[in-house]
Amino acid sequence: MGAIFKPTPWDVDQLVSGVQKGSVRLPDLQRPFVWPASKVRDLFDSMYRGYPVGELMFWDVTANGETRAISGVGEVDAAHQIVDGQQRLTSLYAAMKGLKVRDEAYRDKSITISFNPFTEKFDVRTPVLARSVSWVEDISTVFESPIKARRAFISRFKSSGQELTDDDELRVEEAFSRLDALRNYKFQVVHIQSDVEKRTVADIFVRINSEGVSLKAYDYILTWLSVFWPDGRENIEDFARNARVTPDRASEIAGRRIDWTPKNPFLPVETGHVVRAMVAVGQNRAKLLDAYAALQAKDRISGVVDPDRQAAELSLLQKALPIVTDRVNWTEFIRAVQTAGFRSSKGITSNMNLVYSYVVFMLGRTRYGSDLQRLRTLVARWVFMSQMTSRYTGSGESQLQKDLDMFGSLAGGDAEGFERLVSQAIRTALTDDYWTFNVPSS
Repeated sequence: MGAIFKPTPWDVDQLVSGVQKGSVRLPDLQRPFVWPASKVRDLFDSMYRGYPVGELMFWDVTANGETRAISGVGEVDAAHQIVDGQQRLTSLYAAMKGLKVRDEAYRDKSITISFNPFTEKFDVRTPVLARSVSWVEDISTVFESPIKARRAFISRFKSSGQELTDDDELRVEEAFSRLDALRNYKFQVVHIQSDVEKRTVADIFVRINSEGVSLKAYDYILTWLSVFWPDGRENIEDFARNARVTPDRASEIAGRRIDWTPKNPFLPVETGHVVRAMVAVGQNRAKLLDAYAALQAKDRISGVVDPDRQAAELSLLQKALPIVTDRVNWTEFIRAVQTAGFRSSKGITSNMNLVYSYVVFMLGRTRYGSDLQRLRTLVARWVFMSQMTSRYTGSGESQLQKDLDMFGSLAGGDAEGFERLVSQAIRTALTDDYWTFNVPSS
């Protein structure tokens, strides 16, 4: 087998230009920008001092339908997909160009880094630094025009009445020159060759990220879906994003009219919540690592992938996701939460209680055909019981698996049996002793 990668040096100017034009893009298996501004500050400080800041990794393949430009422009076709280095490249691009990025909550935020040419220190922009004549408020002005930025800084400093000696002015000029020279800072970029399979690229991505900021179990599944079902991954992202915004804001983000969003007063939906619900309804699994292993479909001894089993597991998720994101299912479940007596997230002790109660709702509605009015009341009682007993707090996956196994003993369409099991589980959890002893003591 030939080499699957080739290292090549890129300077910052090349990288920022590639991001701006769209030739360097994020594949769908990447996530929103999550770095705090302090890490962006540290990145520039390390580069300024000539310290190494880690390699980047690109996949040299064109896949415009499955990528998005960091800049949001995309003037040219994508030639390089970022496998590792999204946070650093986004930081460089946004801070050097003075632009906003979209964070985990899908809000636009600015990354503004200030610079003190006297002490040669970087910091996150604050109102205090912005007022200080000793600081350049925004380093993007230096990269836009270092001469104008330096002149403006010196003029502002002198106009404040402070003295600037010739030595001080020389030191300032040298600091501005070194800052502008960051354009030539060299990054080592590992290029994965274009003929490498997506499965291998996804595996590389998972391994790299699990060595740094640990991925959660649902991240592995999301990465897998990015490779084998990108539309599904996009639907998950859309549902989670839209649950945090109004239809008007969702329409603005999507660039098309959206007349409903799953926004609610109880749960700030995350992609992980959607994945958990989808896996439970589709694969009948609560433990996400087990679900991911099933999707990989590798023989434990030989490591050989069974493509038929892999396709079958993926098919289960493809059937489950429309159920999870269904407008009626979600709206009726939120009504059940309201029926249980809750009015806001302040009364919710654990998000998992809601996510897993939603699983119970979907099973009753789609697998066992329970009447919607009875189901709404039944699930309201289940939500209340889960909150009172912290049913899914702590070892939530283990408890959900027990519940899935309990319902699994029923035949499909057995609404009466489903409702009997739910009521029985509630009575078992909320016994007379619970009300007589547990509640008063707690």
